Amino acid sequence: MKFPRSASFLCAALLVFLAEKDSCAQWKNVAPNIVSPLNNSGWGYGAIKYQDGKIIAAAFGTPICISSDDGKTWQLVSVQYGKDDVEDVDIFDANNAIIATYQNGLFITHDGGNSWNQTALKISVNAAKYVGSSNDIVAGKNGGKNGQQLVISHDAGNSWAQITSASFIGENDVQVRKKDKSIYALEVSGTGSGNAGHIYSTHDDGLTWIESVATFYDDCYQFALDPCDDNAIYVMNEGSVSPGPDGLGHIFTTYDNGLSFNAINPMQSMYYSGNIIAATGGTLYVQTQTTDGVLRSTDHGRTWKSIGGPSGFADTRLICCKDDNTIFAFDRNGSIWATFNSGGDSLTFAPTGSLSIAPKSVFDLDTIHCNDSIIHSISINHTGCNPTSISSWSITGKDSLSYSAGNLTYDSLHISFAPKTSGNHSASLVLILNDGTSDTITLKGYNNSKSFSYSAFP
Repeated sequence: MKFPRSASFLCAALLVFLAEKDSCAQWKNVAPNIVSPLNNSGWGYGAIKYQDGKIIAAAFGTPICISSDDGKTWQLVSVQYGKDDVEDVDIFDANNAIIATYQNGLFITHDGGNSWNQTALKISVNAAKYVGSSNDIVAGKNGGKNGQQLVISHDAGNSWAQITSASFIGENDVQVRKKDKSIYALEVSGTGSGNAGHIYSTHDDGLTWIESVATFYDDCYQFALDPCDDNAIYVMNEGSVSPGPDGLGHIFTTYDNGLSFNAINPMQSMYYSGNIIAATGGTLYVQTQTTDGVLRSTDHGRTWKSIGGPSGFADTRLICCKDDNTIFAFDRNGSIWATFNSGGDSLTFAPTGSLSIAPKSVFDLDTIHCNDSIIHSISINHTGCNPTSISSWSITGKDSLSYSAGNLTYDSLHISFAPKTSGNHSASLVLILNDGTSDTITLKGYNNSKSFSYSAFP
């Protein structure tokens, strides 16, 4: 739930102020005071996101902080949307990313964050995520009372279509399960009426929706999908504005896809920040508003422990993860911190997932002519927990110069065939996985153009 925009609530919201000290000993300040304190405007809304070495962080009235090398170096980009609350950040690849703001809508970059343009969605956006490609984006639009809706774009934000009714709020958070592009949305009533929250899911771009059977308390800001278990979902009920019937905040867990929810780890109001993230191996992290900093669960949300680090504000997304051990977090003073050993005790998980790649042979059914070219896509399917991934690739064989590969995403890799000579062209695409193994795709296309000849007469 959003905080009311009023000064009367400010004092209560900002009673806790973290002085970075020994509790951060296992955390490194990777961007000291990169921006002004996040509470300089009276509100701490902000978000940070990691994807494939890229980190983008933004907060109210501050420049956008961008790192393209796992947090080693940073650049600041001026903010076109002015002093506005940043609600969410998502990154598709090195070039494409989006930022959701409370007053000015959704902004997008296609050049790695050097420039940002406002999309056609110019109304308040509470959450936004990519759905499988850089053109497909789903967003939670806040149109005022009874006007919260989910909308989707298939042209990188140039146009939007509503995919939920006004009565289906889906206001505070939207998540996407990458492997099947299914969309999940958090619905709360905003009235503080106890058991009022639902998780909705769609597998057809919003044509049909499945509502969770069970409910949870109303004041929730973010939820996480378990990467290891399709039936496990975790909802962060911070209870900062409207605590549950017991006056506390909770972490709600379901292991049966919403048939039931359990309230875990109850804490006093104003303890939780409202964010929750799931790492690749299934480790869960939440940020608090106290000197406990960040909490961690390694047993799918059943138990939690403090691992130190910076505290945050309510209704923020100020933490993100690269993997189970590497966490990045904004602090209240405008610095970005990182831990590379999960707060001090590095976690090790045996991979239980797998990766499959199809097809195993490409271009064998294709014939091109003259100087034509053709592109096919390799499908990458991840299953289970912490599956292997593609770290690099190479093209080998006598006709390797006729092929090229690129545009690697979570679930696809593009291969192009552009031969300079006629006849059969044989090569192999060797995919190197991050566990040291490899997979090979056969490349065999045919160019039926005749060899070029020139003659002059007389």
